[in-house]
Parts: sequence; C-alpha cells; structure tokens
Amino acid sequence: MDVVIPVLIFLGSFLLAYFIFKESRRRDENALDEEIDQDFTEEFDLPESPSSDLSPESMEKVVDWLEDDLRDNQPKSGDKQLNETEDIV
Repeated sequence: MDVVIPVLIFLGSFLLAYFIFKESRRRDENALDEEIDQDFTEEFDLPESPSSDLSPESMEKVVDWLEDDLRDNQPKSGDKQLNETEDIV
C-alpha cells in the first residue's frame, strides 16, 4: 500500500503535465498559423475572404514569390531542377 499511492501520484502528475503540454502546443500552433495567414494576406494584398478573386497584381506577387522560393531552394543535382519558368495558359 505504501508503494501504490506514490506510483498513482507520479502517474497522475505525469498525465497532467502531458495534457498541459499538448494543450499549450496546440494553442501555439494555432496562433502561429493565424499569424502566418495574416502576414501572407498583408504581404500580397490578398482579400480577407478566401472565396474572393485575386487581383492581377496580387496574383503576380504570389507567383513571383513562389518562383523565387523555387529558385532559392533548388533540389540536389540528382533531382529535377527548375531552370526557367514556363507560362501556363
């Protein structure tokens, strides 16, 4: 009986700490996602509602950003590389 109570207290403390950690991590991830969405919207002058159409200027900014990102993060030599952009019509 002397061993059971400390083991239960230890397991209870461990479970409590685990659930607090998971909840804190979930809130941090949600806050980071919201901040990233807000920064992306501000950077590229995107409309607030996702169903709205993008203006040509906003679409051009997004495409330029994606192309720059692809050029900066080119895969290793064995993988397919992006050498120049291709117009999609």
